[in-house]
Amino acid sequence: MNSGVCMQFVSAMEKIFPEGDAGRPIERISALKNERLNFQLVVVSPFERKGECKWTVKGSLAPYAEVRVVDYAKGYYNIRPDSDDYVIFRDGRVTLYPEILRTPDYTDLCLYPNVYRTLWITLFSPGGLPPGEHELSVCLKDWKGNFLAEKSITVCVVDAELEKSDLVVTNWMHYDCIAGYYGEQVFSEGFYRILGKFFDSAFSHGINTVYTPLFTPPLDTERGGERRTVQTVGIRAENGKYEFDFSGLEKFIRFAESHGAEYFELSHLATQWGAEFCPKIVAERGGREEKIFGWHTPSAGAEYRSFLAAFLPALVDRLKAWGIKDKCFLHISDEPSEEHLPDYLALKRWVETFSDGIPVIDALSDYGFYLKKAVDLPVVDIYNTEPFRENNAKHWVYYCCSNHKQYVSNRFFNMPSQRNRILGMQMYLNGASGFLHWGFNFYNSYLSKEEINPFMTTDAGGFFQSGDSFVVYPARDGVWDSLRLEVFSDGLEDYRALKTLERQRGRAFTESLLRDEGMAGYKIYRRDANRHFDFREKINALISETAPYLPHEENMP
Repeated sequence: MNSGVCMQFVSAMEKIFPEGDAGRPIERISALKNERLNFQLVVVSPFERKGECKWTVKGSLAPYAEVRVVDYAKGYYNIRPDSDDYVIFRDGRVTLYPEILRTPDYTDLCLYPNVYRTLWITLFSPGGLPPGEHELSVCLKDWKGNFLAEKSITVCVVDAELEKSDLVVTNWMHYDCIAGYYGEQVFSEGFYRILGKFFDSAFSHGINTVYTPLFTPPLDTERGGERRTVQTVGIRAENGKYEFDFSGLEKFIRFAESHGAEYFELSHLATQWGAEFCPKIVAERGGREEKIFGWHTPSAGAEYRSFLAAFLPALVDRLKAWGIKDKCFLHISDEPSEEHLPDYLALKRWVETFSDGIPVIDALSDYGFYLKKAVDLPVVDIYNTEPFRENNAKHWVYYCCSNHKQYVSNRFFNMPSQRNRILGMQMYLNGASGFLHWGFNFYNSYLSKEEINPFMTTDAGGFFQSGDSFVVYPARDGVWDSLRLEVFSDGLEDYRALKTLERQRGRAFTESLLRDEGMAGYKIYRRDANRHFDFREKINALISETAPYLPHEENMP
């Protein structure tokens, strides 16, 4: 009996809304053997509700398939009046966006009349997918086991592997938010068990750097306010002398390494937006714990300088002993401004006296600041990369809440997924050496005035556009990835595919492909998800010496 249920495969760059359309169907998709391949299956029942539907994946690639249900999150603050037009809704409506990838151990697929639902399919194997052409099919049945529909797609696994990425990629993890949401004491065994799930999510999606809390990070904190204490370094302070216990820091680092961390960003040594004050630092003094530095102590003060003169050499010695000193980065202050530059520079010079060459990196987009040696490795706002690129200055890029104009990449709810994914190709073309984003899991309101429920509040209490402050959701005993995190990861895979092609054909050839596709800088590209999909398929075909398939070639002049 015909159930009336319809299904079609679409690319991972489609955002399927409940009342929208199903996007462009695809019948074929390719990947390299060690690639994490994402695509979607859209399902609609035109006649009646069908609850608790179950799916079965068939074919030789079935053992490597993870299937998740795409659920929706409500976007409140979705667009600024001065945003460009490469967005999904111009009217700023409050609406449901396809966003949360729920695992099947939590939920089944429920169909509603004429409502589009989506299954997110990820193919990956740590040992590599088997090369060749494979037919993969998904069969859907209702809760009684009655057949509803089945759909197949051809997956071509190219007999080649993506190059290991040479990018340093970080998304700041907020450890107080994990402790607050799950009710676990910071750095308890229960906390570490949950933290491992967050690390696994980050490192499986191309992030390879962990923000490391020496002391409570002085980020997104109201002036005079405090966030939950997150400090890995034990300190005893008596009569201006300091003793340090690095066992907590070592445990944190070894735990991160065991989950895949390759680089370590050491937390900021001064407050955000100017380096004016000290981070919150607690120590044992006179037999009890107390706060020895914070908003009440200027970062330029003699007491803090004396502390750093003792702390930094001891820290460097440990990093060397642990074999990670050359994989570390230091932070002074996030986003310093012109008025605070003298204080910032003074602190930076003091820090580098004791840091034994560990590079200082900070979000800093004024090329003049860079020429004044404010940082060793600038992390540049994606709007302002031109002078750094023109002068061949090694740099990372970042975007955040302010990047909503000139078609630059970002990952807000209201942006098409291609705008998220394009970053990988752009970083390759423009020679960026890394990427930073501030919000992997910021489950606080702006300035951390209160904790929020990320399932209910997606805009940090109305200050950041929905999608800026986190890309994962806290499940009952772990993490649910977002659609946006998967698409971001796809962009990093695009970067690796270009590096693979470069190894085979050379840098000039690979760059010429991107320029022929209309790419220049970070603001000029063909804003078309279908074109992007076809172009990546072409790259895969070029990588393969035997693949006869060039997708949609008639659409690629």
